[in-house]
Amino acid sequence: MDFIHLLRSGGLAMIPIALASVMTLALIIENTIALSRARKHLQWLWQFPERKDQLLIQKPNDVVTLYLSEALHAGCKTLEDRLRLAGELVFSQERRISWLGTIASIAPLLGLLGTVSGMIAIFFRIASAPPQNPLTDLSRGISEALVATAAGLVVAIIAALGNHKLMNGNDELAADLEAWLREHEAPKGGQTFAHQAK
Repeated sequence: MDFIHLLRSGGLAMIPIALASVMTLALIIENTIALSRARKHLQWLWQFPERKDQLLIQKPNDVVTLYLSEALHAGCKTLEDRLRLAGELVFSQERRISWLGTIASIAPLLGLLGTVSGMIAIFFRIASAPPQNPLTDLSRGISEALVATAAGLVVAIIAALGNHKLMNGNDELAADLEAWLREHEAPKGGQTFAHQAK
């Protein structure tokens, strides 16, 4: 049994599972790069807080550079306003990451749907044309139908791990960004946003 035939045996449910796998990889790569850039820029700000305007030269592509750009154009003058703006940007990043949690919940159900529909088709085929060795054919058919469940579980596991890792990274970034704001943007006051979306 070749790989292509194995995938086809999962039925039509393999199509959304395949799409979910592509979305999972894209979300993991995109958000990993975004968090890496933000952490790199934040480390630079800790070292050179007086030179933060240099980060505005490049196009904003992460939470930190977006904050610097929007804080400048929005005219945020108080620490509370700056914390609120940074919290909104962090929450926006968290919403993008949370799609991985949605995929982790749906992918196993798609796999189960593919398995159930595949087994129904197998039983209909056996009932309409009884084979010479029904037990062998039934076992082979069930093993093929289970491919959809296995594929759905693989996608769900990868998505769940990615969601956990990225959510933790986003929370750490939020806490570090808040600490930087409190130390360099104003002496005191403000609300926390590290877990605003919880």
